[in-house]
Amino acid sequence: MLDVQLKDVVIVCIGGFRFTGNPDVGVKDLVGRLQTALEDLGVPKNNIFHRSWNEGNDSDPGIPPQKGDILKEIDKRSPNPSYLAIIGHSFGGWTACRVSRDTVRKPDYVGLIDPVFGTDNSMEPIDNPRAVKLRSWTQDNGIEFFGGPCFNLPVPCSSPRAGFACGYKDVEDAYVEDYQAFDVEYKQNWDGSIAKHKCRWWEIDTRAVHTNMDENGKIRKLICDEIFDDIYKQVVAAEELSVILSSLAK
Repeated sequence: MLDVQLKDVVIVCIGGFRFTGNPDVGVKDLVGRLQTALEDLGVPKNNIFHRSWNEGNDSDPGIPPQKGDILKEIDKRSPNPSYLAIIGHSFGGWTACRVSRDTVRKPDYVGLIDPVFGTDNSMEPIDNPRAVKLRSWTQDNGIEFFGGPCFNLPVPCSSPRAGFACGYKDVEDAYVEDYQAFDVEYKQNWDGSIAKHKCRWWEIDTRAVHTNMDENGKIRKLICDEIFDDIYKQVVAAEELSVILSSLAK
């Protein structure tokens, strides 16, 4: 019973709108780290995978998320997952919310990394996520920097609350049991220290912007740790139940 449960764990990490030179590095790294962390528990590597928010058209902002493609990929791994996590950056967060509404199992975990809901970044009722746990990380510095490493001026958000440049804050959580939101000011390393970049002969702190949010090590670590803990607890609970059932059968 335990092996079947672990073989039915499914985790999808969804990349965002494709900017020039932005190949979902952070999202793909998250996939690799989750695969490594969960392999020892018995979760198949293929069940933890990366997908585009709009496969083949990920730099076209005029098309809504292609949730059908991702739902098909989830079903291919398991038609009835024992644990389901959906993580998305930028438009991938928008897609994660929509996918969460149509999965067979209510997602155990939905992680949104600076989610953007279309070019005007406004949520519709069909975008309200469905999950046991919802985690959302957003920044309000801007979409990216210009001016060189010493004069990093962010392209500002397109509105005070949200915009195409910044993630959508205060995601509506009508179908969520446990929701936590976090503001992110600086890009951080895996150990939580602030990432720095070289400016001539000194280093300065790197601010979080939309295009580097998925490369924030601390965010990826928090996601990995919480998902690992969730699945580990399920494994322990299943083992304890197995012991109890075995003792009752004697």
